[in-house]
Amino acid sequence: MKRSPYNKLILQLIPKLPQEEAESLFAYYDINNPIINTSTDYNALEDILLSDLGDFLKRKALEKMHVRIELEQAEQVGPDQEVLAVESYRRLLNMMQVWRPEERLSPDLYEEEIKYILGVTDGTIVEGYYTDRALAPLKGAETRHAFAKRQILGERVNFYKFAVDCDEHVDLARRLLAEFPDDVELRDYLEQQVKEYKIRQKEKKYTPPPILFP
Repeated sequence: MKRSPYNKLILQLIPKLPQEEAESLFAYYDINNPIINTSTDYNALEDILLSDLGDFLKRKALEKMHVRIELEQAEQVGPDQEVLAVESYRRLLNMMQVWRPEERLSPDLYEEEIKYILGVTDGTIVEGYYTDRALAPLKGAETRHAFAKRQILGERVNFYKFAVDCDEHVDLARRLLAEFPDDVELRDYLEQQVKEYKIRQKEKKYTPPPILFP
């Protein structure tokens, strides 16, 4: 997909400018590619988050996304195209797990964004199999709990919720059970998931006796 030449030029100039001038120039950066009007995937925001720019400008870009999400949710503006900004952002957070979020955002900024998305949308945030990777950089106990619970017990929205279907997921389930022992709902669900997984594994290992013909 084509990128706006103005955005590209801004990204080339910003690292060479003092912070104040860089911030002024960045005000003209469009997080939703202005050349493309056939889809809305905020690929220009993706360019920023995956770049080597520091948190200062990444936070500025994310603030623009927050404004767009909140305007849409307040019905002050409609979505640019068919996809709501909050859903585009959810997909972008999921995509970031491929590169590992801690390699693109500072721990503080990443945690801020997880808190933000938890507050403006329901349901799963990333694909279930990315739950452990997405959870790992989070340090705040409340944020970790809220994110884990959303991924495990939340309604499926675009992404499947976490389910125990491999030994690594059993390990994560046990770690979460130890971390949040007082959450009865979470405990019951995870214990049941682990139990069902073990049953499936036993069934796979079972070899029926050979049929003997007379």
